[in-house]
Amino acid sequence: MLGPYSWRPPYFWFSKKFRAAQGSCAEQGDNESIPPFESLKKFIPADKLWPINEHWYLHAGAIRGNSTLETIQKVVEKRYGAPTGAEDFCRKAQLAHYENTRAQFEDFAANDWATHKMTLYWMLDSQWPSFFGHLIDAYLNPGGAYFGAKKGLRPISLVFDYYATGDRSIANVYAVNQTLRPQHGLRATVKFYNLDATLKFSKEVADIRVGPTSREHVMTVPRVAGLSATYFVRCQLADAAGKPLVDNVYWQSTTDDDMGEAEQEAFMLNQASWADFSALNTMAKAEVRTSATHSQIGDQSRVNITPANPSPHVAFFVRASVVQGADGDQVLPITYQDNYVTIFPGESQAIRAKFRTADLNGRKPQVRVEGYNLTLQIVAAE
Repeated sequence: MLGPYSWRPPYFWFSKKFRAAQGSCAEQGDNESIPPFESLKKFIPADKLWPINEHWYLHAGAIRGNSTLETIQKVVEKRYGAPTGAEDFCRKAQLAHYENTRAQFEDFAANDWATHKMTLYWMLDSQWPSFFGHLIDAYLNPGGAYFGAKKGLRPISLVFDYYATGDRSIANVYAVNQTLRPQHGLRATVKFYNLDATLKFSKEVADIRVGPTSREHVMTVPRVAGLSATYFVRCQLADAAGKPLVDNVYWQSTTDDDMGEAEQEAFMLNQASWADFSALNTMAKAEVRTSATHSQIGDQSRVNITPANPSPHVAFFVRASVVQGADGDQVLPITYQDNYVTIFPGESQAIRAKFRTADLNGRKPQVRVEGYNLTLQIVAAE
């Protein structure tokens, strides 16, 4: 469940009086955070966008490795394949930030109080255009890290802890309840899909009870045969009435991450092996049809966006952005209840956006929809 370059929380053993802090993390986060491409273009000159160079380094950290964005470059290349340019690098970085940040917060959600009490995250936002750890960039543009954090911090969730412990023969699934009310009669479903949307495994557990601010081990999942090199794990949770509560999609690899036996150096990555997600680059094109509606309440605007997938292919990492007219900039600041969603064949997702009407600058809202295996589309918010 831990991401490829996240920290396990440190433990404090200074003296007996500090034992109560065991399982606390005083500082956790990503040291290198790449914003979405539209933000990058605002502070890196057009002729300096690629390859990564001293114009990028000016906005990076001061620590060795961080100062040249060494770690995130290694993560992107090892896990998602060598980037073809700045836009492709930013696109792949959002995937890496999403999976890593979600894992950091799910680690605390799905483990018990004895070893996972508290974490302080570094950091929420940047005060200037920066590649140094943040969830929201200086332009208030939320990227993969922000939405990974939102998913990992859901009050109720179903968490997949992949094949990372013991002999790596089983994965674990946890139902998480971070509310103050007990949850009764929950139904959990876990499904594995190949990249071509073929269902390879399904398991369901009913009548789950999770107490307040706690988690419950729901099931173990053995190794599944016949999977594509990269595959999807879909964790869904419904309440006692069958109402969907959680739809948590992971992309996984048949090649395991392995940290190896060597001592790991802070801020550096020296893994023995890497999960390989490069097959995502060869996914068949999916077709998404998007509808959007716009409403106003006082000085606030709301846009409800519904991308639907009528194709036989999984639409992966679909991102919707409200923009100022068909050729305009993004509306910022803005809040989305979810984004970077994965839509399975024959299904749709609802994405809700809220912003100040004045930030449309007098133009009508349009919605830009893009994804890892989609053709960019722009639709009017009626």
